[in-house]
Amino acid sequence: MLELLMDPPFWFWISIAAFILLVEINLGTFDLLWPAAGAALTGLVSALPFLPSGAWEWVLFIVITLVLTVLARTMGLHRKLQPTDKRPLNNADTRIGQPALALSAFEAGRGRVRLGDTDWTARAEVEVSEGQNLVVTGVDGTELIVQPQD
Repeated sequence: MLELLMDPPFWFWISIAAFILLVEINLGTFDLLWPAAGAALTGLVSALPFLPSGAWEWVLFIVITLVLTVLARTMGLHRKLQPTDKRPLNNADTRIGQPALALSAFEAGRGRVRLGDTDWTARAEVEVSEGQNLVVTGVDGTELIVQPQD
């Protein structure tokens, strides 16, 4: 086993590349892609004659992986973990002022409205009839506060 690690053959590097790539596909982190490519390239290079082998293959693997990682990061080929829209999805600011449509007449000041492509529970202080155009004036939890559009 020690001989296998000290002087890895071509198939060892390809197997390592396949294993790392499998882990990357399952995790979806985009971070293990470069070590997988580094192992594959090291395997290809190790198959060439007159090139250093043994422990130098490990050094080559590390150098290739680092170079690929740095190049990918500088070219912007990394996963963006931050959303481009910084507003939280349920922030009241994203709903207030939006037009809504009453899906039915409100009973006791409560009913259902359509905002965009989603149906919401809503409440109003005035009488609301079915099909009436409304505007969102506030949010209380998951309930919209609406009033008739002027």
